[in-house]
Amino acid sequence: MNKTGVVVGAGLLGLVLNAGVWAEPIDATQQSAYKTSIKQDELKNNTVKVRAELLAVLREMQINGLLDANPENIRKAAADLGVVGEEQMQSVVNALKSASLDDNAAARKQQISDAYTKQKEITQKLEKMSMQFQRSQARSELEKSAKNLLQRQMALQRDTKELMAEKKPDASELQAAKAEQAALKEESSNLIKKMKDAEKILPPEEAAALAKAREAAEKAGLEQATDKASQALSADQLAAATKEQEKAKSALTQLARPWNPSNLPWIACKTL
Repeated sequence: MNKTGVVVGAGLLGLVLNAGVWAEPIDATQQSAYKTSIKQDELKNNTVKVRAELLAVLREMQINGLLDANPENIRKAAADLGVVGEEQMQSVVNALKSASLDDNAAARKQQISDAYTKQKEITQKLEKMSMQFQRSQARSELEKSAKNLLQRQMALQRDTKELMAEKKPDASELQAAKAEQAALKEESSNLIKKMKDAEKILPPEEAAALAKAREAAEKAGLEQATDKASQALSADQLAAATKEQEKAKSALTQLARPWNPSNLPWIACKTL
């Protein structure tokens, strides 16, 4: 996940972990209810803080034009946290504080039980929010990376053919081609790994479509082709390089297939 996505995702995950700790059953004493209300209030404040951080990230993206994260994902997470933190968590805090002042043991026990039930619901919502954010960021990042790699490999193949047509290729252009192919080799390998990771968190149908594309690219020899193309360019063997670049382009086309507009099943499952 990109840097901004990691920061936001970490904030959401932290809330999930803390919510899980405070969602443990408690006894029905007034002191216990009071202590738990304090912990719940801390969690609520942390939630408000994370929401403020998300809004700050959004402002920074708007001011500086940062493009390493999907602003809609962050905007939705901030809006959801506003409801959970400022409304739902506050109701739990209020219920626990009320219980801590109630001398009626039966009534106090019921208030605490209700508060515990609400807190479990909040924990589940936070878990869902965290997972939805991870999925949305994975989709956005993978699509952007797959399309970018394919476009760059196609452009580099054209450049290499142009260099091959020259009697004496420009040294700086040749060096740039070598550096770009080496970068494509590394980034393609990293994308394969990211797709494998994404398959673990995406809905089944979506994960299956992703796995199918990844396996097709691997079968087409993506990593081998980018590696051989890089080696050929390093040895100034341009003809050999273009052949391997063609293989790499075909493999990257397979890799980017889930984001082809004609792939309707993928588009449909993205809404989950």
